[in-house]
Amino acid sequence: MDAHDGSIQRFPHLNDGLYYYHAMSYGMCHEPKNYGCDQTADHCGFQQTHNISIWTSPDLKSWTYRANAIAIHKRPAGVVFRPHLVYNPNTKLFVLWWNYVGTNGQYAGYAAATSPTPLGPFTLQVSQVNITRGKGGAGDFALFVDPLDPTHSAYAIYSAAYWMSIEKLTPDYLASTGIVSNTGPHDLFPDYFVEAPVIFLRGRTYYTLYGHCCCFCEQGSGIMVYTAKNMAGPWTRQSGGDLACRSADGSVLRDWIFEGIPTPGQGCLYNNSKTVSVTRSQQNYVVEVLDEETKQVTFLWTGDRWQQAPD
Repeated sequence: MDAHDGSIQRFPHLNDGLYYYHAMSYGMCHEPKNYGCDQTADHCGFQQTHNISIWTSPDLKSWTYRANAIAIHKRPAGVVFRPHLVYNPNTKLFVLWWNYVGTNGQYAGYAAATSPTPLGPFTLQVSQVNITRGKGGAGDFALFVDPLDPTHSAYAIYSAAYWMSIEKLTPDYLASTGIVSNTGPHDLFPDYFVEAPVIFLRGRTYYTLYGHCCCFCEQGSGIMVYTAKNMAGPWTRQSGGDLACRSADGSVLRDWIFEGIPTPGQGCLYNNSKTVSVTRSQQNYVVEVLDEETKQVTFLWTGDRWQQAPD
């Protein structure tokens, strides 16, 4: 599968038993032989022709390619990353966001599109969502619809200028209200140089996870965890520190070897040059897996193994 980043989820109201994966397809390019973000002759990972692909699976094991979410010529020109999909019960539409780097090489923020079905095709609605810190190099993000809120409020968590924050969206999920959550001083989470966020609800506790920036980095990144009793905050850091970055004592092994080498100062090497990621990957998404017999939900963490696994 040429599928990376993105969201993996079921939509109970469809009653089709399928998981939908809206993912980035980077094409048949060749990864750099050194650092993951090195520019190759074919600009692997940084092409303007990346597709947002849609895959379905009944069991998270066998996957079927279904379509591309939106034609390249129908979205803003640029290099696209990390698509995320949510369903809006208010409008009865599926809302797809992605972040992208414009043709001038600068982060352009987020674009948003909608479709009446998760299979698309999606129609562009907003070329640049009006997030509060949009001029600060907005990058990785995630969308979250609060299942405990009868009005179906939605939120965006995103990294801009390497700081993470959360803000509430308008009822159509296509714009920011400008209302930010209490995540720390200046309404920012306290950790710097972070990306790849996830939000989910377990029981009645909200969880936010993210790690240090890892631009296609071979070594993988960490997992810092914050919890809150409501989306407005306050958010509290879970004890125990980074859950994924651990001492490089030989207990963390690779099961696939590429020519890439760890990128200094990124991922698990940001604070300590002698730590490695126990996941050997960068955080992507937490999948909620429902056991139909017991009705118990398992939370399945997923990550991208940049330079450590084949597609």
